[in-house]
Amino acid sequence: MSSGDVCYAASDDDGIIGSLVIEFEDRRYYSHLGIDLIGIIRAIRSNLFALRVVQGGSTITQQLVRNTLLTPDRSVTRKILEIVLAVLIERHYSKREILALYCQCVVLGPGVRGFQAASRLLYRRTLANLDVVSLCGLVGLLRQPSRFYPGQSRNLFVQRQTFMARLHTKRKTGQIATNNVCITERLPNPIPVSQMKKPRLTLVMQQVCREQGLASEDIKRVGFTIDRALQARVDLVLRHISRSSDIERIAAVVLSNRQCEVLAESVFANGQECEFSPTFTRGLQPGSTFKPFAVLAALEEGYTPDISLISAPFESTQIKNTDGSSWRVRNYAHKYRENLTLTDALRFSDNTAFARLCEMIPLRSLESVYCRFGLSEFGSTTPAIVLGAVNGGVSLLRLVAAYATIARNGVYIEPRILRFIHYADGSTWWPQVDKDKVVTSYSAATLLKMILAGTLPQLAPFGFSGKTGTTQTGSLVAAYNDEVSVAVWLGNRGRRSENDNKGWSALRAAERLIAEGLLGHSRNPFKI
Repeated sequence: MSSGDVCYAASDDDGIIGSLVIEFEDRRYYSHLGIDLIGIIRAIRSNLFALRVVQGGSTITQQLVRNTLLTPDRSVTRKILEIVLAVLIERHYSKREILALYCQCVVLGPGVRGFQAASRLLYRRTLANLDVVSLCGLVGLLRQPSRFYPGQSRNLFVQRQTFMARLHTKRKTGQIATNNVCITERLPNPIPVSQMKKPRLTLVMQQVCREQGLASEDIKRVGFTIDRALQARVDLVLRHISRSSDIERIAAVVLSNRQCEVLAESVFANGQECEFSPTFTRGLQPGSTFKPFAVLAALEEGYTPDISLISAPFESTQIKNTDGSSWRVRNYAHKYRENLTLTDALRFSDNTAFARLCEMIPLRSLESVYCRFGLSEFGSTTPAIVLGAVNGGVSLLRLVAAYATIARNGVYIEPRILRFIHYADGSTWWPQVDKDKVVTSYSAATLLKMILAGTLPQLAPFGFSGKTGTTQTGSLVAAYNDEVSVAVWLGNRGRRSENDNKGWSALRAAERLIAEGLLGHSRNPFKI
């Protein structure tokens, strides 16, 4: 660890960050073994008296586990796992090491993790070059960073910084500083960050730089394909939906069909914009949104939309699981419909019918379709991909790009979000425009579009066709019209019963997004 990281134990004379973190977050840090029972009891009592959550009982170790190893949901199972992992970490790492890791991983603002990153962003200096008051300001971001971040409210940042400076003075001298004006007047002004509304786009830019072998330093200006007016409307819709008590997180992306450019990309949780987006990272299980591509594989093999498929519990005699057992498939909520056409099987999203279709199509043909549409890689496809089971998951951007390919009658274009990168030395990088790739025949693509036209009647009045996908932890929808393609992912707060149709779904969110975000757009951003 370098000296500039300043993640010291509280006993060090210069360990201002470490001592303030302990004083502010976990006063009994050196006396507990990962969980603080006294703190938990005190928090329960305070919350009961206030009739709302006003205090938490998590230790620094528990927060480290939550920030690095677990998802942010608030289920009882996750909390128990958090406690168990905190105790295990305390057994295998020293207090100094745990504190150092916490200081490097804690969230201090949108897109900002760790005190060193916050120091470089807000002050353009390393931690070693900051004065005491500046350090107090950074530590003050620990609680509610989205509220006290200077990009959101400089006044609140200054108030919290003043409080932390007084707390530090009390610790050093045993007396509370009363001259607040003196402290406030010498507060260093952090560099304005109000324009950094979507720091995750910086991560996307850095990823593009790595892929293209470009320098990610000395960048003067970056041009994105984002349409600002459309983006504002999408943000407004998702912010409102994300405040629902049954939603953990919601994300959406809008792609232009003509050039496959990202026009809008948004992700929210609890009314706040999120740091990371499933649009650009793999991990989503697409569910039934993958079924149209199995239909396309069947059409390419010469099957017609009216072929008969059986809807009943399925046990394969040809396909085996990795443990040697037979592949078994059932329908959502155990609903079966006896005989179905291929068109109806897609409309009803019948898992057992598609499992039987999978036995009718050679695996290499099935794999070829998903790979051509950018949804899988050769050699990693299993028959279960027709039901949305894909190794490593898929990003929302890849999914919407595949549906945009359907909208373009089988012509694939690599999606992009960067227009240019302008460097301080005057040079400019422009992305290479790839040639259009025909990934399926025009006749097969148009036939698939005819089948999809009746799949989502809720979106038909808006001129959109597409498919939904549902799991116990969330739902997806991908849809397109002649001009744009849209994908929405909605994560549930906890697992939801298969028979539970109440509350928000990705389809319901997409209806609102299209009606208010796209059709309510004052100008047409899609004509490039």
